[in-house]
Amino acid sequence: MIGLVLSQSLAGRWITDARRVRLVLVAGMAITVVGLLLLSTLGARTGQLLLVGAFLVTGIGIGMVPMVALTAAQNAVPVRDIGAASAMVTFFRSIGAAFGVTVFGALLSDDIAASIGTGFLWIAPFVAVGAVLAALLRTHRPR
Repeated sequence: MIGLVLSQSLAGRWITDARRVRLVLVAGMAITVVGLLLLSTLGARTGQLLLVGAFLVTGIGIGMVPMVALTAAQNAVPVRDIGAASAMVTFFRSIGAAFGVTVFGALLSDDIAASIGTGFLWIAPFVAVGAVLAALLRTHRPR
């Protein structure tokens, strides 16, 4: 949570310049991929320091993404559509969270100690694809 709160606050300040939105979004997703890869090494005997470090890196990455994505969506539509754009971002974030909980539930139903790392490893490629797609976004000046 510390990484998430800090990076969310800093990301909000960094994107006051609209040219940085894509950079912050891609950086956040890339850091999240690194965090997920670190978390994929978790097992029953994982040390507390590694666990804290992996969660810190993941939190920093995740904290940079949601508000930046929302701001990017709001900046990409006409003023009259900002409410709809905000609602769509929130809707898809909720669907993604529900999907994530379902996947983790399925992966962890057998043996949590043996499969926790696998769950994080399965998510990393999806976040990596998101980072690539975010990098391909065209720069858009706010209206």
